[in-house]
Amino acid sequence: MTIDVFDLSGRKIRTLLNSELQGGEHSLEWNLTDGNDRAVPAGIYHIRLSTPGCTAVESLMVLR
Repeated sequence: MTIDVFDLSGRKIRTLLNSELQGGEHSLEWNLTDGNDRAVPAGIYHIRLSTPGCTAVESLMVLR
């Protein structure tokens, strides 16, 4: 399973998760930084969750 964050232009900002998880409930928190640990600017971001059988995308608005 992978969880990636993209900006509106489609550029990958950060990978939040890239590993297999056991079945059950899980939680993940993004500290609103990019791959270089710099704070991302205010704006809309897309969070993409990908598994071998499914891909889902949600939007997230960051307000500063």
